[in-house]
Amino acid sequence: MRITQLIDVVFIRPRKWQVVLVSLLMLIAVTIWTSIDSINSFRDLVKLLIENVEPLSILAAVIVYFKETPDRKIEKHYQAWSVIDAAHGIATSYARKKALQDLAGDKISMADIDLSIADLRKVELSKANLTNANLQRSNLAEATLNFTWLIRANLTNATLIEANLRGARLSGALLCRADFNGATLTDADLREADLQDTNFTPHNSFQITDLRGADFRFAKNFHANQLIGTRCSGAIMPNGSIHP
Repeated sequence: MRITQLIDVVFIRPRKWQVVLVSLLMLIAVTIWTSIDSINSFRDLVKLLIENVEPLSILAAVIVYFKETPDRKIEKHYQAWSVIDAAHGIATSYARKKALQDLAGDKISMADIDLSIADLRKVELSKANLTNANLQRSNLAEATLNFTWLIRANLTNATLIEANLRGARLSGALLCRADFNGATLTDADLREADLQDTNFTPHNSFQITDLRGADFRFAKNFHANQLIGTRCSGAIMPNGSIHP
């Protein structure tokens, strides 16, 4: 067997028994080679192997553990998606929240996911990809969504009270009647977002936020002084005027 074929069998597409067998043979060979000067008979060889059974077994187990790591991750992600699918249409599910956080932590895209009416209070989804997600009427109060991709997401009637949206990407998002009371929007991208009838407070921070083309018609508690330090050309103000 060529070296390339051996690598293919051991490290690329082996079955578990192949990994164990080949790993043990390689470890036994190394053990014999490092002790070759002390082996004078077959009895010496057997004694050497018996003395090294435990460390050889441990090393083989370690190799198998690391070889199976990708498979365990795939299984973990499959289970997470199964939990999320099973909770579809259910408002409160701790298991779903944990599954979402696990997928986000492993940088798995959740684009187009349907989380409408979901109770996701205090969920931590920093830097998650929720592009085109359906989050209508979801509860994201106190959620950690900094630098999260919510491009073209549907957050109509969503609750985002005191949510952290620092650096979030919300361009083209539907945010009609969403509640941003106390939410942090510093450095967020809200270009061409639909914010009609959205609820803000005078304490909402828009510093460095990109609001170009955003629609704020009928937005509540939104004041012009909140636009200081923002990019807002073409934005439609609550009174219907267009910001220069």
